[in-house]
Amino acid sequence: MATSNLGERISSGRGAGRRTIGLRGSLKGPMIGAWREAALAAIEPDMDLVVDMSEVTAIDAEGLAALDDVAVRARADGGSFFVRPPAANGALFEAVAAVTTSADEMARRAHPAGRGG
Repeated sequence: MATSNLGERISSGRGAGRRTIGLRGSLKGPMIGAWREAALAAIEPDMDLVVDMSEVTAIDAEGLAALDDVAVRARADGGSFFVRPPAANGALFEAVAAVTTSADEMARRAHPAGRGG
């Protein structure tokens, strides 16, 4: 993929108390650096960062590591980190959830009340 197409696959928006970064296609190769740069630039103190990955078709280990790094940095700055996961691919959904779920969310899910039973 040519570098000139990278910007067309990343979108950014702002709402009350949140920034949203959208991504289309695969999070691999040169796309990782471009997405990471855009996501890190979107982090602001006490703001939610929402990463819309609903149109992501593939992600490799380096992409998952970048996603994890951005999640840690967003939470460290007093904000929150949320992902709209890839819905069409169950394995991709699980991989993204494994690296982006916070410790608090994992504890909530593990608690019987958090599982709904």
